[in-house]
Amino acid sequence: MNSRAVVAHQMPGRVRLAIAGRRGDSGYFRQLAQRYAGLGSVRRVRINPAAASLVIEYSGPLRQLLRQAEDLFALDGDGAPGGQDGVAAMMEAPPLTLVSGRDLNPLFMAGAAFAAIGLVQSLRGQFMVPAATAFWYATSTLQQAQVLAAAAPGGNQGPADEEPP
Repeated sequence: MNSRAVVAHQMPGRVRLAIAGRRGDSGYFRQLAQRYAGLGSVRRVRINPAAASLVIEYSGPLRQLLRQAEDLFALDGDGAPGGQDGVAAMMEAPPLTLVSGRDLNPLFMAGAAFAAIGLVQSLRGQFMVPAATAFWYATSTLQQAQVLAAAAPGGNQGPADEEPP
């Protein structure tokens, strides 16, 4: 019987799967942990049968990792947290290509937008919550963009690293 799994949380190198239909099934979660622990791209596997979750720390593409146990569960959605589109989908999105031929990384652009919002809020005198939150989001988003760009083939960091035509 194939159970339904949902990506409950994801960040580069770590994913938490929720398999509600197997809540409390220690044997099933041990089997999943053994399957993933034997893979070279997996650094660590933690299970919590009572919470129906499996946390995998890995390197390499997430989709390839999840295919390794497709006989034990079926993934709901497209691999984004909760089966919904979100930051995870944006992280895997191809860069936008401008007419000039340059690539724009969506995460880089989101980080730049959050930085601009933080600057505007600071100039308005809203230093605490709005500006601090925007700068926090900008920093997090830009760090994710940098990590993903470094892991991408060719290590393209975005518009700043491209040479003019």
